[in-house]
Amino acid sequence: MRKMMLFVLILCLLPLAGLADTDAGILFAGWEDDIGIALSTALTSLTGIYSESSGEGTVALNDAAGSDWAALVTQQALLEGLQGYTDCEVRTDLQLLLPLAKDELFLVVSGETAETCGLTDLPSLQAFLTEHPFELTLMRSFEASAADYAAVQVFNALDLDTDTFSDPEDCAENLVDGSYLMVADTAAAQVLSEEGAVVLGPLSEVRSSVFPDLPAAGECSLPVCLGNVWALYLAAEGDTEPWLEQLLPAVEDPAFKEILEANGLLPVAPEDFPLAELLNDYVTYMTEEGLFFYD
Repeated sequence: MRKMMLFVLILCLLPLAGLADTDAGILFAGWEDDIGIALSTALTSLTGIYSESSGEGTVALNDAAGSDWAALVTQQALLEGLQGYTDCEVRTDLQLLLPLAKDELFLVVSGETAETCGLTDLPSLQAFLTEHPFELTLMRSFEASAADYAAVQVFNALDLDTDTFSDPEDCAENLVDGSYLMVADTAAAQVLSEEGAVVLGPLSEVRSSVFPDLPAAGECSLPVCLGNVWALYLAAEGDTEPWLEQLLPAVEDPAFKEILEANGLLPVAPEDFPLAELLNDYVTYMTEEGLFFYD
């Protein structure tokens, strides 16, 4: 019996032994610390690969691109932002390994404005703007992000008269102070809703599980926006096969899906995340907006 238990233990340790001679790990870099760390922690606990948090933005991405780390967990929104503001090596040196989860984007309005204008969802917003095209203003963040990119599409689709920029931390406060519309991610939309703002609906193809009673953009002839996507990127040259062999089963594990649900995230299939197309669209948008500060 002891020999059998020892044999089973050895078999269980073989995957870890195969990685023992590899300087392999998962590095996290991004804006949403809690979510990124939760994803990387879940992957490491399910695979035995070690993990470490790092600084945000350009520094972390440059460190990853030039290091022995095997994978980087971050948002495509961070990659998009860096396209416009730096010649970081992420442009060419980070290769998409595996999309993990996506966040939804919602259109939000203050409670007072919603009551005054009779706004309850996206169809009521469209009806109001048809009659009063100059009454509402779209608020956008200075920070380049998927939410800001989505806001531009909403701005164009709804023929809003004007938009205004604000610092990210001021957006929620400004929402209360004026007749603004704002694009918010899932976590922000939930917080704003609890504080009295009105969530009008998701900018997705189908209804959101978070606000299931609200019609989605796909039902209202509005632009469908993917939102933030967290993914694994290859952050150093090397053989990815040992990683994929452990990571692919991990993202299908019920425990990993529980992590997604706890953070209000949805799983992403590789075929549903056209990164090259998204980045190309974003570069076009940044160019047209005059936001490229570097060649």
